[in-house]
Amino acid sequence: MELLGREERKTFLEVEAHLVAEDAQRARARAVVLMVAFGEDSVQ
Repeated sequence: MELLGREERKTFLEVEAHLVAEDAQRARARAVVLMVAFGEDSVQ
């Protein structure tokens, strides 16, 4: 019974780490889009 609990915990942590990495990538992409939009406004 304890073995199954360990496996489930490991899987949950792997999924959670993957989701955190995806969120970080999206945040970086939004920052780049914001900088590009700001740069275009300041050029005009």
